[in-house]
Amino acid sequence: MFRAVALLILASVVSFPVFAGGAGSVQYSNPLPNSYLEVPVGVLNTITSQGYGGDAENGLIGGFGVGLFSTRLTATASGLTDPVTALYGGFGGVMRGLLVDFRLIQFMGDFRLGAGGLDWVTTAPGSSRPVHNAGFSVLGAVDAELGILLFPWFKVGAVGSLVAMATVGTGDGFVSKWYPEYGLRFSWGAFKD
Repeated sequence: MFRAVALLILASVVSFPVFAGGAGSVQYSNPLPNSYLEVPVGVLNTITSQGYGGDAENGLIGGFGVGLFSTRLTATASGLTDPVTALYGGFGGVMRGLLVDFRLIQFMGDFRLGAGGLDWVTTAPGSSRPVHNAGFSVLGAVDAELGILLFPWFKVGAVGSLVAMATVGTGDGFVSKWYPEYGLRFSWGAFKD
């Protein structure tokens, strides 16, 4: 127990400079219509949380976590003739970016690289039995946010991303997809001195 407390105190002291220009955020996003993801629009939900610290040159470095979940549909219930794909999973990883500050408006761009697991669930038309293709996955994303500071410590932003994922799993073996998405991000932290 003593070692855990000592490690926590040491990590806090070492990370104090990061808190000077850092922030945390929560984001909700969806894929754009007719994207290559092949998941019906409005069905896939993405929740992202991130934390980052800033440096003197407005550079950002931090970490993120992403959870993906679909509202389950069957092809017959949705009236579709093609197979319906649902997605479930999560990623964790690192981010590197840049923050440009225009007083009350901020632009943030970053790229992300992470690893995790995904389950691509496909239900064929007329079938109630889903086929699972779960496995180890990697994620890469380029992200841009245009945010408005409501308070010196709170920002709301519109986000656009281009996301690429690849899964090595059972069933189909290797599955890769990319898709654009849009979302809303709520951030809090040290935006202004």
